[in-house]
Amino acid sequence: RSWPVCLMSQETMGLRAELPMDGHVGCLRFSTDGHTLATSDGNKYLTLWADKDLAGAWTKLVELETTGKVGCLAYHPTEQRIATGDNGGMVIMWDLAAQQWGHAKLGQMTAGDWVWGVSYSPDGHLLLTGEGNQFSHVGTIRLWDTSSGEQIRALKVETGSVRTLTYSLDGSFFVCGDNGKCITLWGVTAGTVGLTMQMGGA
Repeated sequence: RSWPVCLMSQETMGLRAELPMDGHVGCLRFSTDGHTLATSDGNKYLTLWADKDLAGAWTKLVELETTGKVGCLAYHPTEQRIATGDNGGMVIMWDLAAQQWGHAKLGQMTAGDWVWGVSYSPDGHLLLTGEGNQFSHVGTIRLWDTSSGEQIRALKVETGSVRTLTYSLDGSFFVCGDNGKCITLWGVTAGTVGLTMQMGGA
């Protein structure tokens, strides 16, 4: 069974376009200008769509095969790259400016578990990834150098498996959320916890 991506008009809330997907929608992100959309499905593909004439006629640019089911993705600040994380514990950086899509894969890093969150630093020099599985009560955050693909630091999240994370606008700290219902603020330089908030609900 397939579920399309539905693009809605903000003014009228009417349907503007439907983008066909092969399976369920894993995640999606618009570029800053709103003219490009990245989506993932349940069959190990990252798809890039473009509204080339800015008239709402979305076309598929390329379909890139990943190593697993993509659960998160993030644009680089220059929007010339995309990072993806999948259920096989792989993090891939893709070059959207590649002359040949077969050479679009810039680097591939191995995390330890299902990667649920990826986030570039504001300057694009660092990449955060968050991982864990649904049965774990401990997660891991990894900090990577985007130029070399080398891991700089690994941080244990004792409150639960990481489900999402993001950098602050100035890049001095980041925030993660986990399946233990906690939101934690971390300092980037020291890699230390600044504040943990327990959330209610499911």
